[in-house]
Amino acid sequence: MKTILKILPALLLIFSSLACLGQVKLGHLNSDELIVLMPEYISAQSQLEEYEKSIIKDIEQMYAEYESKVANFQANERLMTDITKETRIKEITDLETRIREYEAKAQEDLQKKQVELISPVFEKAQSAIDAVAKESGFTYVFDTSKGVVLFANDSEDILTLVKKKLGI
Repeated sequence: MKTILKILPALLLIFSSLACLGQVKLGHLNSDELIVLMPEYISAQSQLEEYEKSIIKDIEQMYAEYESKVANFQANERLMTDITKETRIKEITDLETRIREYEAKAQEDLQKKQVELISPVFEKAQSAIDAVAKESGFTYVFDTSKGVVLFANDSEDILTLVKKKLGI
């Protein structure tokens, strides 16, 4: 009898845990697939490409100026005085430095612009996922694009519901 009284609380705990598990509703979706379908993402990508093109155009102009200066220097080097040579070499090396600095700054700016344009898209997608999960009674929603879910037997793909929520 004492043994049963000792085991009874453990059995009650196990059964109550199993009962709670029966109420868990699992869902999953591929967030990458969702994001690329959103019109806001397509617009952000387009803006990002335009921004990148303008940066590339600036860099190409800087390289053209550099190549012109180098070609001019090489063509006229024999006719230059030492002070002129030193001045032209300094101009060329300064331009090289400015190009490298511009490229590094441009890369940083491009990354910042990407975050600025894409973050609202992710936030909107997350809000829609949250709303669908709450409306449909999901306890957990897993993102299959991140390789997080290795197996999901009783899980519902909610991508269609979220796309509907977003109007896509």
